[in-house]
Amino acid sequence: MSQSGTNSGLFWGAILVLFGVLFLLDNFYILDFGDFISTFWPLILVAIGIKILLDHRRQRTETDEFESVEPVNTHGGTSQTDGISESNVFGDINLSIASENFRGGSVSNVFGDIKLDISKTKLQKRTTKVFISGVFGDVTVVAPGDVPLKTRISSVAGDIVVRGSKKEGLFPKLEQTEDNYDTNTTKLYISVSIVFGSINIY
Repeated sequence: MSQSGTNSGLFWGAILVLFGVLFLLDNFYILDFGDFISTFWPLILVAIGIKILLDHRRQRTETDEFESVEPVNTHGGTSQTDGISESNVFGDINLSIASENFRGGSVSNVFGDIKLDISKTKLQKRTTKVFISGVFGDVTVVAPGDVPLKTRISSVAGDIVVRGSKKEGLFPKLEQTEDNYDTNTTKLYISVSIVFGSINIY
């Protein structure tokens, strides 16, 4: 396991221990945990969201060199762009890419769904990387069916479905590499980190 993965595991372990202690104190009437949650829940969500986005950013810098791409600024329709660099605060992001030389990119959103259709793109003989992050909203990615995938997906609360594999519950995480990924020269790496929302990759 990488150092960032170990640190992330320690962080979530500490969070669960802290919440367990607070619930225990609440049961013994030492602390009114319900009142604490009702007052500070927005701050707790912000802290969790920041942690996930920082982990996502750190993971991106720790992967192989990421090729820079020209941004595409569209929230709908089909684009011929070779790369994506899209960020948004309020509202859905809906991208459909039909490129002859797709080079990957990144998409981030705070409040809203993310839909990315790259099924019509053609990838070159290399590892094409797509990074997606968000706070509130579902993520749907339609990948080319003939390209092997390696995925690293995480969420705080929400279902994760990646080509038939499923994880659900609290803090689900799904990392998988398709059988022919390592031997294929043309492949796709997808990383998704969401705080609250379902993630579907087809």
